[in-house]
Amino acid sequence: MGYSAYDLLIARRQHLPSWLKVSRYMLTSVIQFVISEVVLIALFWSHLLGARSAAIVASLSSIIAGYRLNRTWIAGRSHRSHFWHEVVPYWATCLSIALLAAVVTGGANALFIHEPRGTRTIINASAFLLTYAVTTTFKFLLFHRVLFTPPARPAKPSYDVPAVDTAQTAIRTS
Repeated sequence: MGYSAYDLLIARRQHLPSWLKVSRYMLTSVIQFVISEVVLIALFWSHLLGARSAAIVASLSSIIAGYRLNRTWIAGRSHRSHFWHEVVPYWATCLSIALLAAVVTGGANALFIHEPRGTRTIINASAFLLTYAVTTTFKFLLFHRVLFTPPARPAKPSYDVPAVDTAQTAIRTS
């Protein structure tokens, strides 16, 4: 079956082929990462925040956009979110990963504390990237195999005709 540009880029459907769902998820992850990486670099390099604080603010800056994209564009959901089944697990997962990213970024910054700020900005951005690259697969499996699973497809109506015993039919007709 061929897909139009609308189907590939815009259409929100609950039942997407796996390859399209993974592609959309990866694109969503890239969008989230670009947002958070720009925020991290801007906050740390400009001396507004330290490494850990900048990593937390950067992570938070992309979580809302990520939730919206995951829920509507990838999972095809448009109805009201279920607070305990969708919102809480999503935020708990994202905040846990944000804390992990803050610890890893802070640790990288501490290892290179005697380097110039520009060098540490690059190191911190790399540590942040590495953390999110490693956790992306985990998040996909959790979000799209557990949290945002599509409802079961409705069963197709059965038009089966009951089997006819041809031997009995042949005897009756002769």
